[in-house]
Amino acid sequence: MQTVGELLRSEREKKGLSIKDIEIGTSIRSLYIKAIEENDFKVIPGEVYLKGFIRNYASYLGLDAQSVIEVYRQNQNQEMPEEAVEAEKKTSAGTRKAEERRERSASKNTGFGRIAAIFLIVIAAGAAFWWLSTGQTPNQVKETTPAPTLPAPSQPEKAAPQVQTKTVVVTAKFTANCWTLVMADGKEVYQGTAKTGENMTWEAEKNIVLKAGNASAIDLTYNGQPTGKLGENGEVVEKTFTAKK
Repeated sequence: MQTVGELLRSEREKKGLSIKDIEIGTSIRSLYIKAIEENDFKVIPGEVYLKGFIRNYASYLGLDAQSVIEVYRQNQNQEMPEEAVEAEKKTSAGTRKAEERRERSASKNTGFGRIAAIFLIVIAAGAAFWWLSTGQTPNQVKETTPAPTLPAPSQPEKAAPQVQTKTVVVTAKFTANCWTLVMADGKEVYQGTAKTGENMTWEAEKNIVLKAGNASAIDLTYNGQPTGKLGENGEVVEKTFTAKK
């Protein structure tokens, strides 16, 4: 099977583009482009960055980014050692057996529940027959007038504590194309390649984590205060913004 690096390099060469052309067009450093084409992924800082660079590279070449990511995943699965594949099969078989045991147990419980329901119906029918024949209910209890309940002394109401929600607001202005990932309070709220001239704003209660593949392409404002650019051209940077106390 063709590797993801071979696929991207072949398409780049068909279009007559150099690695430098790709770097300029995608804002991905040539070091990372070469690493992807050579399938030397350990050079790239993390799986999230790697997939983002592959998507950006594929889109720039006019390829379907998701299809190229699937090729990468298939490449990775082929590299799994035989022992890991066998272990995964055993785990799947064990899971299926556990599901079968749970189904059998649920079936037994359902049968017992039906028997108990029938037993209760028989008892209720017998009680109804006895009541109709005698004119009184089993264990008839004399009616008594309940004692009046005195209202409890009123207690002064305590005011509910005021909860102050602190927010984090980050605004990004993109001066060049830049692959970006944003997490707000632990949830991914944006991932993609922002275009030159775009402005985006994200809000969170606790923190915002921003990762950029080209740190010089973003001008940031944090809670209304400009913070400038994240870093140098082509530099991969991650920054966390937290709520101010």
